[in-house]
This record gives sequence, structure tokens and C-alpha cells, in this order.
Amino acid sequence: MRDALVQQARAARTPTAQIAAALGVSTGTLARRFAPARLSRRLAAALHAATGPATDFGPTSASHSPSASATEEPGRLLAMALGELVYGTSFSGRAIARRAGVDPSYLSRMLSGERRPSWEKTERVTRACQGDVETIRALWEAAVRADSTRAAGGEARATLWGLLRGLHLSAGRPNPQVIERRSAGRVRGDDATALLRRELRPWPVVSAFVATLGGSPAEAMPLWSEAERQPAPERKEPSA
Repeated sequence: MRDALVQQARAARTPTAQIAAALGVSTGTLARRFAPARLSRRLAAALHAATGPATDFGPTSASHSPSASATEEPGRLLAMALGELVYGTSFSGRAIARRAGVDPSYLSRMLSGERRPSWEKTERVTRACQGDVETIRALWEAAVRADSTRAAGGEARATLWGLLRGLHLSAGRPNPQVIERRSAGRVRGDDATALLRRELRPWPVVSAFVATLGGSPAEAMPLWSEAERQPAPERKEPSA
């Protein structure tokens, strides 16, 4: 919590003496305890606790799938770490951007988390701040890995919905009650309605739905598995 507060205070250009007073420490203690390199290491440790050690760039296995909040965490931690580096120097953000060879507005979006920078740009900013490249690299890789996982889940959902819609159309667009009857009750009418509205259901229901409409559950299984690991996108209510 203190790390975030210090980062926010530095981002707001709060004087060092004022930050130290708010924390009840001397300016020297503040400089030692909240030095950019130390903060980066603490952020890396927090990332490790939230997501586990890095493995590869693909989606995590089902038994170790991170929660939605944990999946979003790496990108936020990366932005915070970069912010600590930039605001912990004696240079202005514009000067750091010039030294790193990036546009100041792009650097601002990097620090706010709006942009996921390439490693080349991330490394240049880190070196311009004399930061710990190895630690920032670990944070960057975790953020990219989380982005990849979210993207894979979104593509799997889109493909799964396309498959279910296609089967429904090829079967003559039976209504939910007919699907329930044809499936011998394995797919309830409300579950059929939910699937046709792109609302995910447990695998036994999806498998029975696919089989009832003449499809192959084996084809749908990997799509459902990948989609199920990801949080459902928010449904926007129609405006009045």
C-alpha cells in the first residue's frame, strides 16, 4: 500500500519532504526504503505471489489458471514499476522520454497502463532511469503473458459462439423447448436460451447441446475449456 502511495505522490510531483512527513520518516529513510530499484523488486515479488513463477508465453494450464484480478495485475504492476523509476529520478518525464527515444505522450500512456510497450521501449526507459533491467523484464514478460491469455480466451469464445450458432442454424433453428426434448432433458430450455445468447454454461450442458444439434463435442471441448478460463465480457445495457 505504501509503495502505491509513494508512487502516486511522486507522480503528482509532491515534494519529497512532504511525502516523508506523511509517512513519518526522514527524507533519507524515504530515499533508501522507496528507492526505484527496491520498489521494482517489491513489485516483482508481489507479482510472483499473485501469478506464480514465469513459465512460457502461452495460456496457463487449467489447474493453475489465474483469477481475473490476477490476470490484470501484471500490467498494472509493470506500469507502477516504470512510474517508480521515472518519478524517482531527478529528471522530468519529458527529459526521460528524450533520453529513451520515445514520445513524451507515449511515455505518459506507458506509465498510466494505457499502452503495453514493446520490450525495446521498456528497456530504453528502464536504462534511461538507471533501473534494474532484469526485474523490469520479468514484469514485462508477465504482463505480455497475461495479455496473451486474455486474447486467447476472447478468440475461443468467438469461435465457440460461431460453432453453436452454426449448429443451431443447420438443425433448422429449433426453439429451446425442442432442444430440451431432443436432448432427453440433458439441456434444459433455459440453458439452451443462455447458450444462444452467448452465455457460457458447464461443459456437460454444452456437450449435450452440441451433440443434440448434430455436432462433435470433441471439436467444441478445447474452445469451451479456453473460454471458460476467461472472465466473461461485460454486457452493455441498451441506452434508454
